[in-house]
Amino acid sequence: MDLLGSVQLFWPEIVLSIGILLLLFIQMIRRAQRRGDQADAFLVTLGILIVTLVFVRFQYPAVGLEGVKGLFGGMIANDPFAIFFKMLLILSTIVVVGITFTSRALCARRMGEYVVVMLAMLVGMMLMVSATNLLMIFLSVELTGIASYILAGYLRDEPRSNEAALKYVIYGAFSTGIMLFGFSLLYGLTGTLDLYGLHTVFAAGGVDRLTIFVALLLVLAGIGYKIAFVPFHFWVPDVYEGAPIPVGAYLSIAPKAAGVALFLRFLVTAFG
Repeated sequence: MDLLGSVQLFWPEIVLSIGILLLLFIQMIRRAQRRGDQADAFLVTLGILIVTLVFVRFQYPAVGLEGVKGLFGGMIANDPFAIFFKMLLILSTIVVVGITFTSRALCARRMGEYVVVMLAMLVGMMLMVSATNLLMIFLSVELTGIASYILAGYLRDEPRSNEAALKYVIYGAFSTGIMLFGFSLLYGLTGTLDLYGLHTVFAAGGVDRLTIFVALLLVLAGIGYKIAFVPFHFWVPDVYEGAPIPVGAYLSIAPKAAGVALFLRFLVTAFG
């Protein structure tokens, strides 16, 4: 699909990106005026999320039951599977934003940066559920991960929050290395980063099955660490215990849903 057609099916992510810039602009104005930003941040964030949800909902007729593949040169796809998970992610974000603004610990700080990071994380997760290219999978997972590290350590004056963020970064870096090693093996075997291209090569045969199995195991282990699949969940109690309560709630729901969607799309598209 051409660039214009891709953009027309990418409006939810564009709206979120514009919303992030708007929140940053409001934050700069409020700092210059030395005024609090809690109410502004809450209302603007809620408005951005509702508008994004409406855009996602009305993409159903545009993509149809089969969906649209090959957006932005084969980087992402937009289909009912992705739309369902995007709506789930946006709704969970709306709930957690509402919980956040009842938290005294978080509301004692400026909320502009907090909601900006949360919306950036939402963009990453929405790309995760749509990604059909190994490069896009890596970028979306890392965007989600980096935002998660910041949110986990947002209460920077509390030792437990700092400990949670540090452990999260260490485990995240380790899982990224494992996942990238698996991606490099897949690319070396097939010469393509596209999930549909991987499926074509594997269906044609001629690729060593043991190496494919090792690469698949590494990729799934890396993704498993990111989303705390058993048995890669041992880091979860330390991180969630130290993170702010709304952040812990968000990390236990939204990234897991996005990870499951990524996991299913990767397996079904490349190996189905």
